[in-house]
Amino acid sequence: MRTLIVEDSRSMQEHLREIVAPYGRVVQVLDGRQAVNAFIRSLEDKKLFDLILMDIEMPILDGHKALSMIRRLEEQRLGGIRTKAVMVSSLADYDNILKAQFEERADAYLTKPFEPEMLLEILRNHGLIDKGPFPEEDSESSSDTSH
Repeated sequence: MRTLIVEDSRSMQEHLREIVAPYGRVVQVLDGRQAVNAFIRSLEDKKLFDLILMDIEMPILDGHKALSMIRRLEEQRLGGIRTKAVMVSSLADYDNILKAQFEERADAYLTKPFEPEMLLEILRNHGLIDKGPFPEEDSESSSDTSH
């Protein structure tokens, strides 16, 4: 899975990277303009992102505008094929959630702070990941207490 993390907070960037890095390559940028440029490069290199994790409140170009621009590029260059996008924001108001999901066509909206499992569940629900990066460990985690 190729993931684009768009987040102006370095600590939140790192938190998101730690969650998704076990599943593939991660590209991190600090604002919406850099996100659009990274997306254009991915189109040119024919190495599309599978997932975009996008903050809303950022300098230069906010997440709403950046995702709208990315969606337009997808329509123009990919015939409407869409990258899965999750808005990750501290903004929990109804207007921002509706705008993200209906105007920008985000696939999910995650409010900060959040537990890593919440993001992983979203990725599972959208078919981006299976059980975990190391599924064989899941079967070994049960303990035998019948001594």
